[in-house]
Amino acid sequence: MRIINATIGSNRVYAGSVSIGEEPVVALMNDAEHLDNIQDLIEAETAAVFWADGGMKTDHNGEDVLGAGVAWREKSGELEEGEVDEGVVEWKAESFELGRDTGSVHDSELFAIASALRLAMERMRKRPEPMLKFVQILSDSQTVLRGLGGNTIEHLGPAVSAPWALQQVYDFTDALVSGGVAVELVWVKGHALSDGNQRADAAAREGWRRQMGVVGERRWGRRCEVPEQIATMGTDAIEEWYWRKNKVGLCNGREEGDDVQVEGRLAAAPSLLSSEPVPLVGDDDDDGSIDMDISDDDE
Repeated sequence: MRIINATIGSNRVYAGSVSIGEEPVVALMNDAEHLDNIQDLIEAETAAVFWADGGMKTDHNGEDVLGAGVAWREKSGELEEGEVDEGVVEWKAESFELGRDTGSVHDSELFAIASALRLAMERMRKRPEPMLKFVQILSDSQTVLRGLGGNTIEHLGPAVSAPWALQQVYDFTDALVSGGVAVELVWVKGHALSDGNQRADAAAREGWRRQMGVVGERRWGRRCEVPEQIATMGTDAIEEWYWRKNKVGLCNGREEGDDVQVEGRLAAAPSLLSSEPVPLVGDDDDDGSIDMDISDDDE
């Protein structure tokens, strides 16, 4: 908990609201039902809605490969002078590669929520009119949502970039709320009736799928190989990366000597603040991995 307290503080309260309904009811809800109470805001373009999802797949080396995705709907293109706004909207998605053995599926879920909040910030900056009033993010991770809502969060996000996704969730939400925008995180049943959740899940799958190329045998991760962005956050962050990278071996009592020199550090994943949307493509049938796609276990 020390690194979490150092990241967000021991007494910091999440500024948004969190809604987790009863599972038998939520499991039967489609997107229209989830959004019914804010439909007027959506039609007035003063609400932004995003579906966020994280995923993980174990490859043939036993390494956990993480990905995250966000889906949303927006109007297609800009109107020309004299054109009538017919309210045509289309689905968009953004996909993220989050590395190997960089965290748990809960970390990827947290990253997805942070990414959705970043998109909301961009929407507010790029389109000041009509003024954004409400942001809703739908996630299938009860673990992450309960942690944020109860101020008991135990996950930082994947060890791929700085700052930690957890800090960005708090910071982005604070910025939106300070600007007069209400933020609500809503639990949606995964792999059920939500089209948005399925699209976010597909984007998350694409994130880890793109990392399933041919790799060598699993080897011990050394502290000198920590991504530069992680290293900038200090010793605790370096040790967290080292633990995640070597957790299997460390739990089995293995020890390994550490190198003291390296030519440069590993590249990090794109910053949440600068990521660009990535077009989705279909899954490959043969990616050399174990057929086990892990989404959050509390969907």
